[in-house]
Amino acid sequence: MNKALEQGIQTAKLPIGNYLKMSSSQVLIVNQVMEILLKYLETKDLKTSFSHVIPQRKRCETEAKTKAECDEEEEVEEEEEEGEEGEGDEKLDQEIKRQCIET
Repeated sequence: MNKALEQGIQTAKLPIGNYLKMSSSQVLIVNQVMEILLKYLETKDLKTSFSHVIPQRKRCETEAKTKAECDEEEEVEEEEEEGEEGEGDEKLDQEIKRQCIET
C-alpha cells in the first residue's frame, strides 16, 4: 500500500472481515475480486457477494477449527499488518473503505 500511495495510485480494501471470519489471509485473486464486485452490483449486498465468491476453504466457519483458533490466527495477521502499515495508512484505509461502501 505504501508504494501505491507514493506513486499516487488509488487503492481500496474490501471489508471482508466485517462480514466473514476467514481461516487464512484475506488475500484474493483478481478474478475473485471482480466476481465480488459484479455480484455486489447484482445484489447490492456485500455479505451475499462475499459468501457467494470466497471459497469455503478460506472461511473459518467451515474449517474444523475452533472459534478461539480462528481468533488467534486473525490477531496474528492483524499484528503483522500493523507492523507493515503506519498509523496514517490505517486512517487512509478506513476512509477508502467508507468511500467504497458509499459508492
